[in-house]
Amino acid sequence: MMLLYRIMLLGKGAMVRLVEKLKTSNIALRSVSSLFLLVGGALVIFGAPIFSFIVICVCVPLAVKEWHGMVQKIAGHILAKYAYLCLIILAAFGFLFFSSIHPDRELWLGGVILITAMSDMSAYISGKIIGGVKPFPNISSGKTLSGYIGGAVITTCFAGLYFHKFAGIFLSETFIMTFILTICGQAGDLYESYLKRLADIKDSGSIIPGHGGVLDRLDAFFVILTLMFLYNISFTDQGYAAFISLF
Repeated sequence: MMLLYRIMLLGKGAMVRLVEKLKTSNIALRSVSSLFLLVGGALVIFGAPIFSFIVICVCVPLAVKEWHGMVQKIAGHILAKYAYLCLIILAAFGFLFFSSIHPDRELWLGGVILITAMSDMSAYISGKIIGGVKPFPNISSGKTLSGYIGGAVITTCFAGLYFHKFAGIFLSETFIMTFILTICGQAGDLYESYLKRLADIKDSGSIIPGHGGVLDRLDAFFVILTLMFLYNISFTDQGYAAFISLF
């Protein structure tokens, strides 16, 4: 009984700390923005192809504009700057592939959005609850090791089960795939933060309340989408057939 009482006290303390931290954070604004982004993602996945066309026509030029404005402030680092531009282009091609060519666009685009959104929010909340060491203070001062680990574990579990259930992929393979995608998405977030530090700016833009610019919101999405595209055409029959049909 004493052990149970102590566990309850620890749980209560964690909840109190979470509430206090959320009061002083912008999680409400982030959550509202994320909700609108998820609605937009749902329209892309389940709506008419025109929505995908609108997303490409709006997001890609904005992303390139923000990239250009950022790299203009960076002296040198040519490879780092133009590698990010290549990532934007590859992600745009991957998006067109899934939204217009792949026969199961709902499954794969939904998976990409699920991994991106869940990784972001679970890492944010895990970091707020647990706190702790900040492994990259000079690049991303707000990100904690607990956030990275919590985001990776939670996203791997849920997204792994999603792909196992709806794509029929072996559970071990889905866990490995989603874990790698989550970690690479977090690395993409750090990559963009690294470029922002070089440019001495806080956000790439201000178009999305609570998040900043398009690159601030889609940095991990670009990486996850690109890698999912490469995985799909390399290791799934449908993806390979759809890609070959282009030639």
